[in-house]
Amino acid sequence: MRSFLHSRVADFRRDRRGNVAIVFGLSAIPAMLAVTAGIDYAHFNSRQTAIQSAIDSAALATLTQAGTGTPNDNLARSLISAAIGQYTDITLSQGSGATTTDSGTTTITASSGATCTVSGSVTPQTSTCANTTLTYTPSSGSTPATYKVTISGTYAQALGSTFGAASFSRTATAKVSASAAPSSTQFKLTQASGWYAKTVKIYIHNKNATSDTLLASYTYAPTDLTQSNAFTGGGGIGNVTATFQDGTTAVWDSSGNAISGTNEAVSLGTTYDNAYLTMDVYTDGCPAGQTPDPRYANNNFTCIASGTSFTSSNSSASQFPNNTGNLTQTGSTPTTTTGTCGNRYSGYYSCQQTTYTYTWQVTKQGSVTTYSTSDPTAANHLFVMNSNRASVAADDMPLGTSLPISLFKMIPCGQTVYHSWEDTPWSSTQKYTGSWSAQDIYFQVAGTVCSINANYTNGAPGGAPYLSN
Repeated sequence: MRSFLHSRVADFRRDRRGNVAIVFGLSAIPAMLAVTAGIDYAHFNSRQTAIQSAIDSAALATLTQAGTGTPNDNLARSLISAAIGQYTDITLSQGSGATTTDSGTTTITASSGATCTVSGSVTPQTSTCANTTLTYTPSSGSTPATYKVTISGTYAQALGSTFGAASFSRTATAKVSASAAPSSTQFKLTQASGWYAKTVKIYIHNKNATSDTLLASYTYAPTDLTQSNAFTGGGGIGNVTATFQDGTTAVWDSSGNAISGTNEAVSLGTTYDNAYLTMDVYTDGCPAGQTPDPRYANNNFTCIASGTSFTSSNSSASQFPNNTGNLTQTGSTPTTTTGTCGNRYSGYYSCQQTTYTYTWQVTKQGSVTTYSTSDPTAANHLFVMNSNRASVAADDMPLGTSLPISLFKMIPCGQTVYHSWEDTPWSSTQKYTGSWSAQDIYFQVAGTVCSINANYTNGAPGGAPYLSN
């Protein structure tokens, strides 16, 4: 029996059958691990790409949509949610202490059910919503605005039940490039004419300001409606008075000759996010708050403050040399004097005589129409040209012009252009004919200084949001 067992053990040691299966089984383990690792790596790249693409698009779209304002954090979250919610294996992190700069409530949810809800409004301009950190840094000086988006969470690996989930934290930053924009300009009157009074104004809006800032105004008021300006061909001549932000004034005649004061440089600064021009047109020939003085004829056209009262012996409005319908009789005062009546035939005698003095008040009747370069439906009332005369159709700002992009045409950096304004309503039948063949008030405009303005991005070369990560 012992020899039999010894023989069988020896036979077992010498038997090589089945070795291939054992070796294959043992070697398959690392091979399977390598394949799984490859699948996980591909899956890792796929999910990281999807996540990065989602926050890249959200950061850029949100900053673009904000324009010159503050980005809407809720928009960024909704874009991220829509992009990554389709992946059931992505789980967004949960957390506490969530804050947001937006009022109201917003929710970002992945298909896995992970949810982040935010309500209320806080400062500063940084918000954290568990899985989403949104940081907006406004522009400062020459430093452009940035919008940073970070999300974190986990996603299941290819063999998630065996290897668990992988963590991720991805960041995208969108930035607005800064460009040079006019920071100082000079408007020099060259010609003015017409029966209508008009005021051309320069406005800017500084970032986050609640109102626009008036930098300068140029008001034309006619002084003689019977004469014409040979340059413009319009009826009526007069003077232009400029009022600058510092309170100083300057006056020119209709041919641009200085009567008092001098042209001033107008400082736009480097913090504005919009700049535009307007023209107010007063059809009665007098600027805001004033009305024609009925006591003076058209060859000596004069404006007085609306509401002014004066006395006259005229008992009817038609007796005044310039009755424009702005007169109201508010009273009369009798004056009785003792004098001598009769004649040398009937004899003289003492008698009383009564005369009347009438009180009149003037009230502005003319309407005002405002044309603005920020209004695409009226932008064509401004002509911008290379010579001091509008002559071709391309000179006027076309209807539908998207502004403030055209600032760089209206006030080009380091260049001189000429502006002219048309004060009559536009119609297709009059364009470049009739009253539109020559304009009414002309300026020589120079962008004397240009500086980096991180706020003014619309239309600036390269001044648009881009991804900086």
